[in-house]
Amino acid sequence: SEALAGWKGRGTIETGLVAPGGIGGGVRGKFLAVYAVTLATLVANLVAISGTAAVGIRAVPENLQGLLTAVPSPAAVFTAVATQVVLAAVAAAACLAITSSLRSLKEAHHALTTVMLAVSVLAAAGLVPMPLPREAIAAMPVAGQVLVARLALTGEPIGLLLPLTMLAAVGWCWLLLKATAAALADEDIIFRGPDAAGGLLQRPPERRLPSPLQGVLPAIVGPAGGGPVRRLLPGNRAIALPPPQLFPVLPPAAAWLPGR
Repeated sequence: SEALAGWKGRGTIETGLVAPGGIGGGVRGKFLAVYAVTLATLVANLVAISGTAAVGIRAVPENLQGLLTAVPSPAAVFTAVATQVVLAAVAAAACLAITSSLRSLKEAHHALTTVMLAVSVLAAAGLVPMPLPREAIAAMPVAGQVLVARLALTGEPIGLLLPLTMLAAVGWCWLLLKATAAALADEDIIFRGPDAAGGLLQRPPERRLPSPLQGVLPAIVGPAGGGPVRRLLPGNRAIALPPPQLFPVLPPAAAWLPGR
């Protein structure tokens, strides 16, 4: 969120846009900076997970060692890590594209929180069986990389899914960076913000604040109703997973609409 929204919030974007590298060079530089931080976070998480797993395995009693699943092969681990490396690139490019039309860090934080929910749904599509060909899932952002990593770690055949998801990730990065550069080239967005923009980037009219009842009651009813909703759904995880995740979100949104 700091990369572009902070750039505009500090009022230094004009200097960046007139730099010799041009808008494209600035976007690529910002992408590499965000990608480097994302990769560093990925490495730290992998080290932490590996260390925790190693300690946990040693703590398992010998009579229960047979219950442990087989350790993935080095090739499977390498494949899984490679997919996460390209996933980090897609995530970095997506963050830049989303925050390119925003004008403050506060707006960027709110927008990226919503994006994290969407990423969770896409990741779930790569973890649970879906009524789609694996090739279609492999071409999706996030879902494709999660699918290939899961197949590699569980020892299932991958075939052409690995190169497909790699190429798809490159394509998604290219499209997202082009969208970022296009947004930065729009003077209405850069210098006056989305208030002056049109179409999808146009801000909605000002809304009234929700009442205390609209703010508190849905937050209680939503999580409490997730369990009953889950019990009413079929056993197919692809169908049963999204509704309990959406139920805590939809009642607050529905309660807020009359206060607009």
